[in-house]
Amino acid sequence: MNAWWQGLEQRERTLVSSMGVMMVIAMVYFFVLEPLFSGATSYRERVATAETDLDYMKRVAPALKQARGTSRGEQRPNGNRTLLSIVDQTTKQFDLTTRSSTQSGTDKIRVQFPDSSFNAMIGWFGELHTKHNVQIDAVNLIREDGTPGVVSGSVTIAKSTGQ
Repeated sequence: MNAWWQGLEQRERTLVSSMGVMMVIAMVYFFVLEPLFSGATSYRERVATAETDLDYMKRVAPALKQARGTSRGEQRPNGNRTLLSIVDQTTKQFDLTTRSSTQSGTDKIRVQFPDSSFNAMIGWFGELHTKHNVQIDAVNLIREDGTPGVVSGSVTIAKSTGQ
């Protein structure tokens, strides 16, 4: 290698050295700096999306709070309907698709949702609470990447014991 280097003319050595330095700079850029910049951009986009979601939830919260407050004094009949039939009817009403439903006794049911509209799901929660005397026991939703307003996950609901 050393003999090869010594056999080059001064102009060729300068050219080979310059290309070597440019290769090192290119490697540093493509393997270190560019991934850092793209990661920061991705993070900024996620933060912007989260802030938009938060703003929406802040706008909707008073309406949901008011709806909850106005329905507290009234007794909502639940009838003899099972949770499964309530879930079946109301998910169709809100155009929600269920993947599976697992009943736990007669008073709880866990419903799995594939790609579903977050807004429709919030409306469904309100419908269950105000018209069917059903409480949301647990919610586990994950936002789908690349599709705003679409979530997947599971919801556990229970018959309300009264207020």
